[in-house]
Amino acid sequence: MKLDCKFLLSILGLLNLDGVQAFSTLTTRPGYVGTKLQATSGDRGEFSLQGMATTAAVACSLFLGAAVVEPSFATAAEDNQCVVHRLSDDDVMQGKRHPDLRMCDLSEQDISKTDLIGVVMEKTSAINTSFVKARLCKGILKESNFDGADFTSAIVDRVDFSGSSLRGAIFTNADLTGTSFKGADIEDADFSEANIKDYDIRGICRNPTLKGKNPKTGVETVRSLGCDSRLNEIDGNSAMVL
Repeated sequence: MKLDCKFLLSILGLLNLDGVQAFSTLTTRPGYVGTKLQATSGDRGEFSLQGMATTAAVACSLFLGAAVVEPSFATAAEDNQCVVHRLSDDDVMQGKRHPDLRMCDLSEQDISKTDLIGVVMEKTSAINTSFVKARLCKGILKESNFDGADFTSAIVDRVDFSGSSLRGAIFTNADLTGTSFKGADIEDADFSEANIKDYDIRGICRNPTLKGKNPKTGVETVRSLGCDSRLNEIDGNSAMVL
């Protein structure tokens, strides 16, 4: 007999709790197959959701090795896991989850002024997407495509862009404190007036893809960072301390 999560939970008597729609196969992310738990608005919906997610994760991972994905309150629950909903301040205060947008296609979308703190975007496509004044601090944005994306005045501190393509992206006046661009392609990107600390500027200025001119702003990538002057200033200050 072939075991799956639904069969296992039916044995455990966990499929008919109030507010639970049990398990369904994820089909919203191309190339990604997993299992997700959904909840309706029953009286015990919130309680059942949390309990079921925990139970299912333990049961399926231990006995079946299945991939279980807990639902994200910051994304559409049933229809499209890749639709970003704007969280209100009250939502954030109540601890609503930050979106899991792995393998999603967010290209050409307007996600400006959106709270995406702690967002996970791995192998995500966000070509020409607007993140203007969005909050993405502590986000994991690895191995994704952000070509032409606009991060103007966004809070992008402590973000991991490792291995991502950021060709032609705009970071004008963005906060990039502690953000990693290791292995990222930043050709034609514009970093004008971005907040980049001395420790971080060294890594960015040594990036081999640091070249070109932004097609929208017309600003040269190297000039937007001011690498020569910044590094000379840093080295000069270090020498004075010694």
